[in-house]
Amino acid sequence: MKKILSLFLCCLMILTLTGCGGSNGDDITTYTYSSELDIKNLDSSDADDGCSLKAIHAVIDGLTKTDKKGNIVNAVAKSEELSEDGLTHTYKLRKDFKWTNGDPVTAHDFVYAWQRIFRKKRSYYYMFVDGIASIEGAQELSDKIDAGEELTDDDLNSMGVKAIDDYTLEVKTTVRVSFFDELMAFPCFFLINEKFCEKQGDKYGKSAKAILGNGAFIMTNWEPGSIAEFKKNESYYDQKHVKLNKLVMKLVQNPKVAAQSFMAGETDYAPIN
Repeated sequence: MKKILSLFLCCLMILTLTGCGGSNGDDITTYTYSSELDIKNLDSSDADDGCSLKAIHAVIDGLTKTDKKGNIVNAVAKSEELSEDGLTHTYKLRKDFKWTNGDPVTAHDFVYAWQRIFRKKRSYYYMFVDGIASIEGAQELSDKIDAGEELTDDDLNSMGVKAIDDYTLEVKTTVRVSFFDELMAFPCFFLINEKFCEKQGDKYGKSAKAILGNGAFIMTNWEPGSIAEFKKNESYYDQKHVKLNKLVMKLVQNPKVAAQSFMAGETDYAPIN
């Protein structure tokens, strides 16, 4: 649980950048970030390091997100209704959210992404089970995976996440989860465009061309071990409040070099050891 919290807090920083400008010389619309790590991938079902999670947060919004004060607020979710017993979360989704290829964002994108984690037996399936998100049916799916059993479509459909219609998502839990809204801002609970993901296959999330987002930025360039660049998503539902035009991540940078770049005004953020 400590690792989960650490990764969650680590990736919140990127979400605050939509409302601020960089200090990189006279260009206050570009924010440059130095990282000792590389981006593993942009697959929200697999990425488990702080650098990858920051990159995912830049290009994809989930049901909820953090504002510049660190508060959890709605993102793709327009509203949430919680049943009296606290076990059923009904989300009404915004209709003005679009994938960057123009496809509408729908409740089915969440169902596909969550089921995919179990279908692919990705490491994040433990986040859905009892004691964490406590999604109905997730513990049973986890137990089958741990026992070496193959999951059927019926198994996956038994999980408590349903698209009631294109813009209504229903999530059922086995117990009341007081931190559920915070969990929904973590990338493994994000959505994925099924058509795009299936077309990319094993390449999904492994290059700038193999990721499709709905967030504040679009990845334009990614050179592993060197640099990742993002541009403002002009079709983002809240783009008028995104002050940055460009986000730059300098990857696998020596802390000493990063510190020198920061002192020279060439970098806006650098980890100091």
